[in-house]
Amino acid sequence: MNRNVLNQDGHRIGLRACMVLPVLLLLSGLSWNTPLNAQSFRGEPTVLLEITEATPIRSELEAGQVLMLAIPDSYPFVEALTIQLISPEEELLVPGAFSLSAYSAIDPALAETSGYVTFAGRLLGTVPVESAQTYTIPVLSPSRSDDITESASTAFREADPRIGAIALQIAPAMKGVGAHLEEIAFLIEIRPVTSRKGGVRVELTGEEGVLERAREVLHITLEGEPLQEGEILFRTPGIYRLEVNAGDYLQHTENVGIDAARTTTALLEAREPRAFLAIHVPSVAEVFLGGERISASPRSTLEHPPGSYILLIRMGDFVISRRVRFEANRKYQIGLDLDIMIKED
Repeated sequence: MNRNVLNQDGHRIGLRACMVLPVLLLLSGLSWNTPLNAQSFRGEPTVLLEITEATPIRSELEAGQVLMLAIPDSYPFVEALTIQLISPEEELLVPGAFSLSAYSAIDPALAETSGYVTFAGRLLGTVPVESAQTYTIPVLSPSRSDDITESASTAFREADPRIGAIALQIAPAMKGVGAHLEEIAFLIEIRPVTSRKGGVRVELTGEEGVLERAREVLHITLEGEPLQEGEILFRTPGIYRLEVNAGDYLQHTENVGIDAARTTTALLEAREPRAFLAIHVPSVAEVFLGGERISASPRSTLEHPPGSYILLIRMGDFVISRRVRFEANRKYQIGLDLDIMIKED
């Protein structure tokens, strides 16, 4: 029994002079209000394939085995799945001997089970393997293009990848199928059909307390349109202006590029408000801020909490002080302005 998953350049293991029987499943879009019509079926799970890019995937499947497909929330660009079957030479197959069934809402954890198990899912439909017809089931995708083509075929119902995996099973469709036919391995090629749109998402990092306060005043816009943290906003490819404002905790503006079927993530750090101090005093001077001595290196910028402080500079017996106030996210230059006074008696 072969369970090899092959890439796009993989070889057909154990197959002779093959013919291609295309079965197109454009797998997608179940309304939450649609009853699931759960149905149980038995099969042997082989592998769970997670679709996270548009690259075709190949896998082998024997009669009775179950191939499972998962589309994670992190890749919301799959509008359809094109599934193509490659079978042994035609004369080995009795017309109508095998059928292909598709199910949705399958528990993906069952992929780790060995031997035959009972699955519970929603039957999307069944087609004869020898059929060369094309069937369309759109995949529920928040990035779906408005002009996606939908077939009028009702052989397969809609699937929603949010409520579980999609399962494919080839099974004998008639009695008396010989054991030699039941062991035939079909090569299945799965080609995701992805959206022409891409997405942008903003995520914040930082200390928990800082994040909590920053999120209370957080405001994100993409070209002026509001965007929630962690939410993906879908747009056609291009360059867009992203603005993030979290008061004194975060101020950020940038131009972000959006590519088709990809998510651009802006990972930004929310920080405690800080003022930025550049201190320029003679090397012999000592600088105290709020009673604490601070570094007086002119080659570095000091970050300090905003607020009102007593600033004191001491050089030997010479001491000068004054009250200062620093605002968050502002830059300040600190130095001494000494002058020589000459007075004629």
